[in-house]
Amino acid sequence: MKIKTFEIGFASGRRELDEDVVNAFLSGVEVARIESVVLPDRDVWAVAVMYEERAKERPSARKSEKISFEKGCDISEEEQERFDALRIWRNERARDLGCEAYMVAGNDALLSVAKCPVETADDLLKIKSFGPRKVELYGEEIVALLNSI
Repeated sequence: MKIKTFEIGFASGRRELDEDVVNAFLSGVEVARIESVVLPDRDVWAVAVMYEERAKERPSARKSEKISFEKGCDISEEEQERFDALRIWRNERARDLGCEAYMVAGNDALLSVAKCPVETADDLLKIKSFGPRKVELYGEEIVALLNSI
């Protein structure tokens, strides 16, 4: 059995984003038990999930769920988890803005974010297609999301 912990913030915008990350994780595992506690001094709800990995599905059954990258592009399990969380965030942000998802960030940009160490919003400036305006608009949200994984 494995365990993964999450923090879900009380602030409105952060809460939805954190919940999406948790829901994305839960959709890929068999949950054995969930424990939670409110941490009022940090304004978060801490959640611990005890789980088992799901049996691997046949590749054709999962084809529509995965993004295929260029041949030779290796992505670790941790990077895939970060990429999936970033895609969920991007799609929701685009829906809120009433625009296409690629206008917020393309898959190649999200993959670069998932594969690169991003600790501050300014770190995003090193990534192709993240200029000052996108970093100003989305940088803090992306860093908060990555820190919650």
